[in-house]
Amino acid sequence: LGVLSAQCVKFIDWTSKELVGLEGWRNSFIDTSIPLVLGILYSSAGLGHFLSKEAFCDIYPAIGSWGLWYVPGSPEFHVAWTGLVEFLGGVGLVASGARSILGRDEDDDDSLPLGLVQPISA
Repeated sequence: LGVLSAQCVKFIDWTSKELVGLEGWRNSFIDTSIPLVLGILYSSAGLGHFLSKEAFCDIYPAIGSWGLWYVPGSPEFHVAWTGLVEFLGGVGLVASGARSILGRDEDDDDSLPLGLVQPISA
């Protein structure tokens, strides 16, 4: 069973790399376009928290809506911090996608500041 499993894994790896070209798909689309699109969407949503603060405060649940769990802070506070986090996450995704498009390696000397805003999953 182990020998057959190892051969199947090798065959699937060969198929995805050579025959189908999934490595090229991942390198050309998944690592570049998706982070850029999602980063722009998240950054826009984060800015929306500040540009349309009243609209976001209106959809914040009223006190007591969470049942036994009390969430301290005002709706304005929660709108502000979630907007900031969404914006910074979007900037990290855009930076990651731009870095992939530019062909920058992960081991560059100037990667520390960019690494601070890049999401862990990117």
